[in-house]
This record gives sequence, C-alpha cells and structure tokens, in this order.
Amino acid sequence: MFNRKDRKGFTLVEIILFIVVFSVGVVGIMSVFRNTLGKTGNPLVRDRAIQVAQAAMENIFNKKWDENTPNGGCKEEDYALSCNYSNSSIGADSGETGINDYDDVDDYVSTGSSYKKYRVWQSEDLGLSEGFNVKVTVSYANVDSTGKISENTASKTNYKMITIEVSGNGLGETYKLLAVKANF
Repeated sequence: MFNRKDRKGFTLVEIILFIVVFSVGVVGIMSVFRNTLGKTGNPLVRDRAIQVAQAAMENIFNKKWDENTPNGGCKEEDYALSCNYSNSSIGADSGETGINDYDDVDDYVSTGSSYKKYRVWQSEDLGLSEGFNVKVTVSYANVDSTGKISENTASKTNYKMITIEVSGNGLGETYKLLAVKANF
C-alpha cells in the first residue's frame, strides 16, 4: 500500500526527542530571565546608597572642624586662643543632645577611643532616604609632606578623617567615603 518513501512526517521518537531538547532550552532561558529580573532593582538601590553616603558626608563635612574653631577655619593669630588642636576632643560636646545641636564634624560619633570614635545611624535619623545603615567614623589623621593621608589613632593632630560607610536595604554591599577636614 504505502511506500516508505512517500511518507512525510516525524516518528514518535523524533517528536519526544524534540520535546525534551526544547524543554531543556526553555528552562535554561527562563532561569536567565529569573536571575536577571530579580536583580533589576539593584542599580537603583546602589545609586540610592551612594547618594545617602554623599549626602551624609556633605552634611557632616560642612560643619566646623571643632567646637573651638570659628566658621571658615582659623587664622594664624587665632591658634594661641582657641584653634590649638590640643584642645580638641572627638565626640559630642556638652549640651549637644541631638542632631539639631551638632555643630562640628565629630559630634556625630560616640563610641570608641579618645582618638577614633564611631556611631551607626539609621539613614532616616540623619534626614536621608530610609532603609540604610550609616556608620560615621571620625579620627585624627596625619598628612605628610607628600600629601599622603593616614589615620592617627595615637595622638591629636590638625586633621580629622571622616569616614562614611553605607550598607543595608538588601544589597549585601557597603559603600565607603573618606574625607579629611583640616583645622585651618
């Protein structure tokens, strides 16, 4: 009746093999989509974390170097009176009980040694986007003749190093900014 040469079509084995290969390909493509779509918000959260770090640094860096330092820094003749760094201390000054009272860079820290202190804030407590941890660290710093900056946790200097570390909001990453403020 029918000749094998006249048949056009697929056998059951060929169809089953096609379904298996096609299914494996679809599963592979869907896993790529799932991994990609699950992380599409990360760049936005990363950008927000960096913005929080920059805003926190600006807020703190724009304060005075120390309680005794006038706005705009010290002139040479002021050092003998109030700008001597040996009078400086890291931490909130007496009478400064809240963030609205803070007027110098080291008021934002509370825990640590005499020469290096830190405090972990919730970003909303600093008036920034919610959901981030903001670690503020202030320590004394050395600046050598070549301009190399290093942390100094053993003595007072005319430089304070401010470090802002932002983490949280599901990222599993930390963003760190560093700045040095001089007493002049």
